[in-house]
Amino acid sequence: MALTALNGGILAGAPLMNYLVADVYTAFTENEVNLSNAALSVLPVASVNLDFHPNAAGHQVIAGCMAQVLSNLHTHDFTSLQHNETEHWVICAVCEVEMPGSRGAHSGGTATCTDKAACGVCGTAYGEALGHGQTELRGQKPASCSQEGYTGDAHCTICDQLLQSGEAIAKLAHTYIWVVDQEATSSAPGRKHEECACGAKRNENTVIPQQDNPPTGDNTPLVLCLVLMAVSAMAAVAVVVSGKRKVC
Repeated sequence: MALTALNGGILAGAPLMNYLVADVYTAFTENEVNLSNAALSVLPVASVNLDFHPNAAGHQVIAGCMAQVLSNLHTHDFTSLQHNETEHWVICAVCEVEMPGSRGAHSGGTATCTDKAACGVCGTAYGEALGHGQTELRGQKPASCSQEGYTGDAHCTICDQLLQSGEAIAKLAHTYIWVVDQEATSSAPGRKHEECACGAKRNENTVIPQQDNPPTGDNTPLVLCLVLMAVSAMAAVAVVVSGKRKVC
C-alpha cells in the first residue's frame, strides 16, 4: 500500500514539477512473467532467493518503459495561454503541461460603465462593470405657441451613452392682443385685428365703427354766460347801493 501511494504521488507531481515518469511498477505488476531474481524452488533442493533485482527479462521491460518515455520527450512549447474567470496560466502547446510559475490572477485594464476590465495579460474580461453614473439632460427646448418643445435626452455623464430619449412638449396657446390697422374717423370706419407675439393673426379686418359728428346749434354755453354776467352785474349794483347807505 505504501509503495502504491508513493508511486501515485510521483505520477501526480509530474505535470506540476515538469518531469517525466517511466511507470515500471505497473509494467512489472501486470506482467505474468517473473521479472526479478527472486524465486522459490523445491526441487532438486528447496531454496529461496530474495534478490528482487530485475533479471534479464525485467531489464528488457525497464528498457521498454524508458524507450516509450524518451520517444515522447520534447522541448516544451509554452505558448498556449489558458484562462478562467479569475486567473490565467500557460501550458505546453504539445503536451499541455502547465508552465511552472505561470498561473496568476487577472489584473490591469479599466472597467467602464457597461464593460468589465480586460486583463492586461490574457485579455479576459473580469470583475464587474462600473454602471452608469449621474445623468444630464441634453437637447431641451421650451415649447412656444409656434413650435413644440422637447424634454431632453438623458445621457450618462461618464460615457455619454444615451440612457433615455425625451418626449415632445405640446405647443402653447396663442396670446392675442388687438392691433389697430386704421383708426376710425368721423368720416370713415377703422379696421383692427388680433395678433400674437409669434405673428399669428385672427379676426382680421374687424370693423371699428365710424365716430359720431359732434352736435351743432347748441346755445347752452352762450345762455349760461349771459346768466352769469347778469348775476355778476346785480351783485355789483347791490354792493354800490349798500356803500351809499353807509355814507349817509
